Amino acid sequence: MTISEQVSNYIKKGKIRNALNLLEENTSDKDQLRKIILLESQLYELEMQEDLGLDAPILKEKTRIKMAVLRMADEFDETPSTPQNDNKAFENLLLHLEMTYNMFVAQNRIRNKLVAMLRKRIPNLEYKTLYDLLSDYFPQMTEEEKREHKIIRGYTQNVIREHNYKALEIIMANPTMKDALPRIKDLEFHLTIWKSKFESTFIHDESVALVYVGVEEKVRFPIGIEDEIRTFLKEK
Repeated sequence: MTISEQVSNYIKKGKIRNALNLLEENTSDKDQLRKIILLESQLYELEMQEDLGLDAPILKEKTRIKMAVLRMADEFDETPSTPQNDNKAFENLLLHLEMTYNMFVAQNRIRNKLVAMLRKRIPNLEYKTLYDLLSDYFPQMTEEEKREHKIIRGYTQNVIREHNYKALEIIMANPTMKDALPRIKDLEFHLTIWKSKFESTFIHDESVALVYVGVEEKVRFPIGIEDEIRTFLKEK
């Protein structure tokens, strides 16, 4: 069965995310990957609007995404696949790291909004970290505050998780990356601990909106790794 046939079957069943995952797994083209990641983000935003009951043209936008996915699938069948080399692995890793960062920044804006709401309502707010604040005060939140909390949690669960997992998969599937850039080992360790905390704590506790790794575990995200990857790609 061709890629377009598999994607078409997913679309007919309403499984847009499965179709996008299939395309992502079968491309080594940087531009195609960017388009897929963008569609994944747009789909997530629509799902959040739908879940929150917001008034938006959700059906029309989902149809647009479906048509874009089907067109892309046709291109896959027309273009012969090529094996992924080291450069492509680094390029794809960088794309996922960039998307995670962009989503983290967007999530922080909503997090800061929620913190401001809590501070205004609870003048003597006490907490050690923002992670503790959003978890410890969850039972006391108003409906409006819980809605913001849900959006923050949604970013972690549906976007950041996906890109962190895929970044880790790329590293594990391409062990020579750590020979080319030794700090990839630090990134792999960080992502491994992030995944462990997500699966052991986040999934089972609705009060948890964020997954932070670094302070307690002392495995912070290797700052500047994106620039190291960019430099590596320029020099190749």
